[in-house]
Amino acid sequence: MEHLSINQTEVLKDEKVLAALSGAIFNHAIARMCHMAGGKWVRNDMILCELAESGIVIQTPVGSSVHFEKLQIHQPVGISFQINHEKYIFDSVIMGFESAITTHGGRILLEIPEVMEKMPRRSYDRQPVPPNLNIHVLFWHRGYADNTTHVPVESYWQGQLTNLSATGAQVVVGLSLADCFGPNQLVGLQFTPMFYQKPILVEAQIIHLRREDAEGKLYLGLEFLGLEVSIDGRTVLHRLADIVEEYAKMNAGAGAESQPAVS
Repeated sequence: MEHLSINQTEVLKDEKVLAALSGAIFNHAIARMCHMAGGKWVRNDMILCELAESGIVIQTPVGSSVHFEKLQIHQPVGISFQINHEKYIFDSVIMGFESAITTHGGRILLEIPEVMEKMPRRSYDRQPVPPNLNIHVLFWHRGYADNTTHVPVESYWQGQLTNLSATGAQVVVGLSLADCFGPNQLVGLQFTPMFYQKPILVEAQIIHLRREDAEGKLYLGLEFLGLEVSIDGRTVLHRLADIVEEYAKMNAGAGAESQPAVS
């Protein structure tokens, strides 16, 4: 039996959607926009800068590099942003371009969403995998989010999940595989978070790497991609949030059991 949802995601509509967008614009919030291009997920950081009847205007932060390959009118995109430690997500479509879109950026007009989801803050805190679980991860090379063209010697690997959040994970592999990985690399990822559950399949981007020579291990910091864009993706996102909550409870229980009895 699948684990029942224990996280309470708040669904915002109408005035609450507009209020959340207005708050983000007032605070010059950075929004993460994700879209599909060439069969791969592409993520860019954008500024929420204007709300009008015609839509939401977002623009590239000054000095940042962006990847807008094959961006088109009516293309679906996923947006997430944070206000006061609360995470908001919604899907939208591109309505127009207010200036030329190049690798140096530009301004994009998005459709105002009818609904928006406000995710529990705890879902985005990294939670260690409980000590009684050994979660194997299968993952494979999917290209790069930048202009890197290096092809790893191997393209399919196994690792171990060490921590998890609704937005990303950390996976550890042997240090002998270090030449196979680099920042901005895209990977497909599959793991079964609890023995009684169905596997989770996601795409992710390697954000950082950490070598531990003494341990002979390489730690990969991964960010999940594309979960905001579709109903299926948000279903996975909610599953991840539930799993993080369950891991937190298991870790709390393990911590209590390890404490000495008080007489």
